[in-house]
Amino acid sequence: MSFARIKETFLRLPKQMKLIGAGSLILAISTLLPWYADLDAYRIGDQFLGITGPASFVGIVILLISGFSLWVFSYRLLERKVPRLPVREGILHLFVAVESIFLLILVNSIYFHPKFGVNITLKESRFGMTIAVVGAVVLFIGGYLKNKQEVMAEEDIGKLEPLIKIEQTPQASANPPAYARPHAPVNDQAKRMLAHAKENAHGFLFGEGRAAHEARHAAAAPQQHAPSAPAPGKKDDSGKPGYMIRMDL
Repeated sequence: MSFARIKETFLRLPKQMKLIGAGSLILAISTLLPWYADLDAYRIGDQFLGITGPASFVGIVILLISGFSLWVFSYRLLERKVPRLPVREGILHLFVAVESIFLLILVNSIYFHPKFGVNITLKESRFGMTIAVVGAVVLFIGGYLKNKQEVMAEEDIGKLEPLIKIEQTPQASANPPAYARPHAPVNDQAKRMLAHAKENAHGFLFGEGRAAHEARHAAAAPQQHAPSAPAPGKKDDSGKPGYMIRMDL
C-alpha cells in the first residue's frame, strides 16, 4: 500500500482511532529519545535514553506494550480485519495507556528521589520524557473514547426491536362456560312447540275449558283439523258416551 493511500485511510478514520494511532506511535518513539540527564560532583554528565540507564527496564516494557497497541492499530490503517482479542479493543488501548503512565510516574519518583545517586548534584528531565507523558495521555483519551463507543454499540444491539410487532391475543378456552357459549338458533318447529305449551299452561291457569282451548287452537292453526265433538247423549265409535267434562281450576 502506498503512502498516499495510507494517509487517505488515516484521514477517514474516526477521531478515537486517530488518537490511538498517534498516541501509541509517540509513546513508542519516546523510548528511543533521551529521558533524563544528570551531573555529578566532578562535573561529569550523563544522558540516558528510555531504554538505557538505570531505569532501562521501564523503557523496554513501555516500548513493547506501546508497540503492541500500534500493531493492533495498523490493521485499521491497512484496512484489514482486526485479529480476535481476549478483550475489547478499547480496553486494550486503555490498559497500555494506564500501564505506561504508571511506569513513567514510578521511574520519575525513583530517579528524582534525593537518595538516588549520592554524587549526583543535578538531575533533569529531557525531551523524551515529556513526549512519553504526552503520548500516554493521548493514548488514554483515544482508548477511553473507543471503549465508550463499543459499549454504546453493544447496548444498541441488545435493544433491537423486531420489524413486525405481533400482538398475542388470549386464546379461547376449549370448553367455555355455559353462559359464554353461543346459543343455537331456535327453528320454527321448536317455536311452535313452545307457543303451544304456553297456551296450555295459560288455559289451565285461567279456567279455560278444553273445548274452548281446542277451538282457539284450531283458529290459530287452520291447517290442522280439530276433532269433532259427538252430539250430546250419543255414543261415539268407541262406545263411550260423548259428554265433555269441564275441568275448571
